[in-house]
Amino acid sequence: MFPRTIPSTALISCLTLACCLLLVLLAPLRADESATFRDLERIQERALAGDVEYQHRLGLIYGEGRGVPRDPESAFYWFSKAADQGHLESQVNLGAMYAMGVGVERNSMHAAHWYRTAAERGHPEAQNNLAILFEEGLGFAVDKDQAALWYGRAAKQGYPEAQYNLAQLYLEGDGVDRDPRAALYLLMAAAESGYVPAQYHAGYLLEHGDGVEQNPRLAAAFYMMAAEQGSPLAQLNLGLMYLTGQGVSQENVLAYKWFVLALFQGLEQAAEAMHLAELQMTPGQIVEARRQAEQWVLQKRAE
Repeated sequence: MFPRTIPSTALISCLTLACCLLLVLLAPLRADESATFRDLERIQERALAGDVEYQHRLGLIYGEGRGVPRDPESAFYWFSKAADQGHLESQVNLGAMYAMGVGVERNSMHAAHWYRTAAERGHPEAQNNLAILFEEGLGFAVDKDQAALWYGRAAKQGYPEAQYNLAQLYLEGDGVDRDPRAALYLLMAAAESGYVPAQYHAGYLLEHGDGVEQNPRLAAAFYMMAAEQGSPLAQLNLGLMYLTGQGVSQENVLAYKWFVLALFQGLEQAAEAMHLAELQMTPGQIVEARRQAEQWVLQKRAE
């Protein structure tokens, strides 16, 4: 049988780091989407007068480039003003900017300071990102126990990235006792929140049963969640399940459709899977599978 794609240690590490990288791009920064910033002069006046909410808003305006040229340095300045007055979201944004060197020179220790400040006040995103710094040894010595502690606090608040990251520690026995069942519980919770890496990894764990009971049908369901959101790894593994009839009905057309989509996104292993499927398909079935794949792409682009 064509081997399933395994989430390698490197992939897991990249996904863990992605949680830190995504939040710090600040485009857009955490903002109230219903807010409008029509009176920049008034906002600046209030910010200069020391109004913490308006300092935060001005940071968002410059960070996002709303009605003004994007200016990360000015965003950093105003977030700093608000953070020094205890504004929680500004503290998280400062941690993000220091972590990636956006608007300021990169400094993991300063990032850790602001993340810890917000984390101790219960902010789940800050707790997750503080844990990442502990896990990766950025701003601190590597400390997997502290990483597990802060991931756990964010996970209890339902923060999906933290649930996923804590699940990785449970699977590896790193900072916590190895517990695949606890990992699966966390992965499923994050998956139900729509977090694609957790959907894929929950499917993988349920398919292979590494320390948990195998459940191909449920594995296929989680692969489907991730595949529909565009995960090429999930598309490949879902296609293999359709090709073999594992957990789903055996459907060559559907298998080939998912292989085409995975290859379209650059997953080279899908080409070999397509070849295997072609050996069992008629030319008409291949045409139909490609048509369905094209329709899927067009539909996603229209959404």
